Amino acid sequence: MNRRESAGDRFPRIVELVARLRGRGRRPISELAAELGVSEDQIRSDVQELLGRIYYRPGGWIEDIQVFLDGDTLEIPRASTFQRPPRLSASETLCLALALRTAVAQSFHGDATRLERMLDTAQQYLAGTTWTHETLETVLAADLAPDAVGIRQALIRASRKRTPCTITYLKPAQEQAETRTIHPWSLVHAGGAWHVIAWCTMREDMRQFRLDRILDVALEEGRFEVPENFDPASELPSLQLKQDGRATPVRVRYREESAPWVREDARRRGFPWTDLPDGGVEILHSVGDMAWLLHHILSVAPSAEVVDPPEVRALIAEVARDLMGPEE
Repeated sequence: MNRRESAGDRFPRIVELVARLRGRGRRPISELAAELGVSEDQIRSDVQELLGRIYYRPGGWIEDIQVFLDGDTLEIPRASTFQRPPRLSASETLCLALALRTAVAQSFHGDATRLERMLDTAQQYLAGTTWTHETLETVLAADLAPDAVGIRQALIRASRKRTPCTITYLKPAQEQAETRTIHPWSLVHAGGAWHVIAWCTMREDMRQFRLDRILDVALEEGRFEVPENFDPASELPSLQLKQDGRATPVRVRYREESAPWVREDARRRGFPWTDLPDGGVEILHSVGDMAWLLHHILSVAPSAEVVDPPEVRALIAEVARDLMGPEE
């Protein structure tokens, strides 16, 4: 079965079509199809898509573009809209600003000057919109995450300068913190938390440490190098799950209403899943941090049910009872 063509696939071709025809008279559809490497039916479909989109735009835009499809010929006398640079809406600019703020704060951008200029432009635009200061402050931004003792800033500085550092780290379910010397390759924000991806000199392997579990940071002498093939983006899906190589398999069953997005999340993280006859889905999570699993389960409650192991099922049930409070 042929894959249905997405808007992302179609849009560049429509833009190319407009560029070839704008103000240049009539052209045979057969010639355009040959030049663009598609069928004549595809050209006609693209034109219909373009005409349909015209009416989605605010009033007045229809006058900026004219399209004449006459039998086997096509003409676009005017398309001034395509000559203007695109302009983002306030909501789109806000999303862009949040992404830029996170990108600027992450350490693998050694020189963030260009990103900072873009962020400044976006924030100046937002200041002139109907978004109030109070509204903007309610939107989560990674660079505004609490960093009272300066741990994140110290690690960002060490990562950018390639300086080893010693951290005091408290692992999950461990009463005593331990000291590690690490080479902080990159700081990233994923799943609502900051993480440092680093080379651990004690384990002699790459490790991921959550910053909210780092109690102290001390910069050391020397310099390290980051492997050329290291890509922090490839590590993002597992940042909440890998804890020194240990993980617990937990089987969770989800109802139909939450199945689409938890299935997509499982695909992204590499977890196996099974579609159920009632429309739900069963996912086998690999969990290195029970706090993460608890947050995940509560985010879809009561749609999720832990199937096994029994001790994790009992833990989630106990936490749920505590949250509900005593029965009246």
